[in-house]
Amino acid sequence: MKIVFGFILGFFGLFLTALTVGSFGTAGNIVMSAIGYILLLLGIYILVKAIIARDARKENT
Repeated sequence: MKIVFGFILGFFGLFLTALTVGSFGTAGNIVMSAIGYILLLLGIYILVKAIIARDARKENT
């Protein structure tokens, strides 16, 4: 479940960043792009952490 959540969060962050990367004119776009980058990094972090936890569980059983 965490893997799916991380993937969705990362994809949404990437989408938000790609939406705003074309026009950096206003401060609002910079804020939206920053939020997109943070969501993308958070999604990747959750994804990697969930995969590592899953692999650790496989080795223990």
